[in-house]
Amino acid sequence: MGFLTVIWLVCVVAATAVMARGQAQERERLVERFESRADTGASFVGSYVEEVFETEERLVPRLVSDLSRPGEFERTLSLMGFSAAVLLDRQGRALALAPAAPDLVGQDLAGRYPHLAGALAGRRTVSDVVPSAVEGESIVAFALPVTRSRVGVFSAGFSLEDSPLKPFLERQPIPGTRGYVLDSTGAVIVAAGEGSASGHADQSVEPGDPVDGRLIATAPIPGTPWTYVLDAPEDTVLAPVAEGEKGEWALLIGLAALGLAGMLTAGAALSARARARRETAAADHRLRLTVENAPIGMTIVSLDHRFVEPNKRLCDMLGYTDGELTTMTFEQVTHPEDIEVDLAMLGELTAGTNDHYELEKRYIRRDGTPLIGRLAVSVVRDDNGQPAYFVSQIEDITEFHAARAQLEYRAHYDPLTGLANRSLLMDRLTHALDDSSQPVSIALCFCDIDNFKQINDAYGHDAGDAVLAEVAARLQAAVRPGDTVARIGGDEFVIMLTGVESASVAQVVLDRVLAGLRQPVETGAGGEALMIGLSGGLAMSETGDTADMILRRADQALYRAKQMGRGRIETHDASEPVPGSGP
Repeated sequence: MGFLTVIWLVCVVAATAVMARGQAQERERLVERFESRADTGASFVGSYVEEVFETEERLVPRLVSDLSRPGEFERTLSLMGFSAAVLLDRQGRALALAPAAPDLVGQDLAGRYPHLAGALAGRRTVSDVVPSAVEGESIVAFALPVTRSRVGVFSAGFSLEDSPLKPFLERQPIPGTRGYVLDSTGAVIVAAGEGSASGHADQSVEPGDPVDGRLIATAPIPGTPWTYVLDAPEDTVLAPVAEGEKGEWALLIGLAALGLAGMLTAGAALSARARARRETAAADHRLRLTVENAPIGMTIVSLDHRFVEPNKRLCDMLGYTDGELTTMTFEQVTHPEDIEVDLAMLGELTAGTNDHYELEKRYIRRDGTPLIGRLAVSVVRDDNGQPAYFVSQIEDITEFHAARAQLEYRAHYDPLTGLANRSLLMDRLTHALDDSSQPVSIALCFCDIDNFKQINDAYGHDAGDAVLAEVAARLQAAVRPGDTVARIGGDEFVIMLTGVESASVAQVVLDRVLAGLRQPVETGAGGEALMIGLSGGLAMSETGDTADMILRRADQALYRAKQMGRGRIETHDASEPVPGSGP
C-alpha cells in the first residue's frame, strides 16, 4: 500500500506540475498578445506622424509665397489647425512665425530647439513636449527639411490631445486599458482611458511586469523618439487563465481521490483520458476566447461564401447579430463596386495560386452607412489538399481614412468658402498650361471686392465673412462646369476659364459674374443688405507661360481696373511691361 501511495503522490505532483506549467504558458501567451497590441498602436501613431509630414510638404510652397503678404502666413496655419509654426532660413534663423512674433524674426531658433537643428541637418524630426517659441503653449512639433528658395526648415506644432490619436487610444478591447504616447523624456504627449493623466511616466518598468496590479506594454513609435504605452488590469488580461484554473484544480482533486481508492491501472487510464479531454477543451476554450475578444473582426467563411461563427467585433462593426450574419454571404455586405476584385482574389486563393490575400474594401453596414476595412483572407485545406473553408480578418480603418481625407481637404480648399485655395489653383493652372492637347487658350481673371475693408470696419468681421461666402457662391454659380474659382487670400478671388478662344469669349462668362453681383448681399448684421462691387483683371495665356506669369499679368490688369474707377473688368494690355518679367 505504501508503494501505491508513493506512486499516487508522484502522479499527483506530476499532474500538478504539468497543469501549473500549462497555466504559466497560457499566462505568457496572453501577456505576449497584450504586448503585441502596443506594437500595433505604435505603427498606427507612426503612420499618423507620416501623414502630418506629408501635409507640411504640401503646405510649404504656399507658405513661402505667403511670406510677402503680411498676416497671411499666420492665417493659413491657423486654418490648417496648427497652433504654432515657424519658417527658418538655411542658417536656422526665423523668417516667419505663427502666432506672429516680430521680436523673434532673425533669431537663431535652431540653436535653441533640438528638433529644428535636426531638420536643418536634413532629417525629418519630431520634438518632445516643448513650449512654443511665442506663447509658451505645450505642443509637439514636426520639423521638415526644406530646399526651397532661402527657406531651410518648416516646423509646425499642436497638441495631440485634439488629434485622431485620442479616440484611437480610447478604443481598447480590454476593459480598463489606458493608452499613452510618451516623448523621449517620459512626458505624456496624449493619453486616454480611465485614470490616465498627463505629466511624466516611469520608463524604468520592464514590459510585462505587473505594477500595482496592472500590466505594462511598450513599443517604440517608428520615425520618432516617442514610445507607445498600454497598461491594463492584470486580472482582466489574464481572466481566461483564472476561469480555467477552478475547474482544473477541482478535477485534479477528484482524479487524485479516485486514483487513491481505485486500481492504479484504471486510475492512470482515466487520468490520461481526462487530461486529454481537459487539454482539448482548454485549447478550444482559449481559441474561442481569442477569436471572440479579438480587437478586429474575425470569421470563418464557407466555400459558398457564408459567414460561419463571426466574432462579436465583426457583428458590432457591421451592425448585425451573429444569427443574422450566419444567414448571409459576404457579397451581401460588400460594396457592389468591390465585389468583383474580391471574388477574383478568392478564386486565386481557391486555385492554390496564392495562400492568402489582403486588400482594402468597402462594406455596407446594416444601417446603410459605409465601412472601410482592411481584409486578410487565408484558406484552410483538408487532408486531401482540397479547400475546406476560409478564415477572414477585417480591421475597421474608416476613421483613419476619414482623417486622411480631412487633411487632404484642408490642404486644397478654403474652409470659409469651400473654394479651391491658392495651392490647388496653381496646381490646376500649371497642369492646364502644360496640356499640349488643348488648342485653345486659358483665361485668368484676378479680382477682389471693392472697398471690402470698409465693410469689415463698419459691420465687423462676421459680416465680412458672410459677404465673402456669398460672393464665392455667386462666382461659382456664374462660371461653366470645369472652370475653377479660387480664393487665394482676404477678399481676393481668381477665376480660371479653360478652353476659351479669345478674351471676348471669356468676357461673356465674366459678364455673368458681374451680373450675379448686382443683387444686394445679406451681411447677417441685423438683416442689412449691401451692394457689392467687384473689380477684375483678365489675362489670356500665351506660349511659354508659367502659372506665375499669367497670374502677374491678371494682377496688373486688376490694378488698372481699380485706377479706372472700380466695378469693372479690364483686359491686360500686351504693350504694358509686367513687373518681375525682366526687360
